[in-house]
Amino acid sequence: MISVDQVVGLAIVLFAIGLVGAIRRRHVVVVLFGLQLSTIAAALAFVGFNRMWAGRALASGEPAGLEGQAFAFVALVVGVVQLLVGIGLGLAVLRRRGTADVDDARGGPA
Repeated sequence: MISVDQVVGLAIVLFAIGLVGAIRRRHVVVVLFGLQLSTIAAALAFVGFNRMWAGRALASGEPAGLEGQAFAFVALVVGVVQLLVGIGLGLAVLRRRGTADVDDARGGPA
């Protein structure tokens, strides 16, 4: 059985990989995927912490809630919407400027 420490550790590693991917890369799609990976890591942490608190609730005889899963679902939906809007904006910049490089998109109008 996987412990909560392992789930949270995996979430930390995924968040770090996503953050490095978002900061170090220059292509807009790779930056967006890095941000999406960070969002998934946060959702995984929500589920892991909910599992820990649900275990404590069950041990004390209280009903276990599903708040962590609900927050994770909302975070994933927001992340997917963010990714779709970002890809749409990235495609608009690609069509207008001819490049999807983040550094080239910082300039003035084409």
